[in-house]
Amino acid sequence: MTEDPLGRERRSPGHQLSRLGRLARRLVGRALSSGVRAIERNRTELVRGARFDALGPEQRLGLAQDGEEIYVVLSNDQIISRDLFLHGNRAHERVARALTLLDQDFQLDTLVDVGANIGIVSISAVRRGLARRAIAIEPVPQNHRLLVANIHLNGVADRIEHHEMALGSAADETLSFELSLDNSGDHRVTVREEDGLFGERRRSRIQVRSTRFDDLVGELDPRRSLIWMEAQGYEGRILEGAPRATGARVPLVAEFCPYLMRRSGAYTAFVRAVAGYRFWSDLSEDDAGRVPPSPESLDRLAERLGDGGAYTDLLFA
Repeated sequence: MTEDPLGRERRSPGHQLSRLGRLARRLVGRALSSGVRAIERNRTELVRGARFDALGPEQRLGLAQDGEEIYVVLSNDQIISRDLFLHGNRAHERVARALTLLDQDFQLDTLVDVGANIGIVSISAVRRGLARRAIAIEPVPQNHRLLVANIHLNGVADRIEHHEMALGSAADETLSFELSLDNSGDHRVTVREEDGLFGERRRSRIQVRSTRFDDLVGELDPRRSLIWMEAQGYEGRILEGAPRATGARVPLVAEFCPYLMRRSGAYTAFVRAVAGYRFWSDLSEDDAGRVPPSPESLDRLAERLGDGGAYTDLLFA
């Protein structure tokens, strides 16, 4: 090492090469470590996938564990149950994402989970401290039975209220549900008889009693409550039965799928129901902005998603 006329240290070529060598070894080490982790993840997913497939094509029950959470899943459910079995429960990440977009003084006390399925949203939110309590509403009897089992398995029966009920625009109605053979999250209210993108005409049907959201849930504090709604296109009709909640601008996360909303005839009702909110944000975007909930802004989003079944989750506040 020498010193230049200005008093600065001058590194010898050998020293510089040695430093570059150490840096290269660190970079290669990190790349190799990252590659090993990726291989391990892929191997774990392959093993878990094989275990899930081993349950067989007929409907059987399995157990999926994610840390301290455990869920009963269905072997013929290739979407929610399979993803939960292979990857664990990631629903709480979406809830946490929504909470970061709300005002800083917002504190989630009550999560209302509409279309709760087997409980991945409400159970994980309560277990992981994102919500103090939850109200879980699931219309399909089989899903509701698994929801109740999972609530008890995870020790949150004293903090999650559950209802086997459909929601709609009016009280004391009976709604027809068409059942998916391989997606427990795609059971939906029957509105049209003609076939669609997902073979709807071939599905079996059940009848489910319904009520209005406001009648079942009651008054909610918009500063301490969040509605989480995944109703396969029927969201607009459900919100027609929730004028108290939407009028108070209780924060709402709703699945937005143009194909399903238009098939159910509830697209216009949805746009009308959310018109009083201050903004919407797309939870699938890392830099989600705050967009005024005008018919034009939602129409543009619907056009971008198209009518092929694409969807996203929107936060309204």
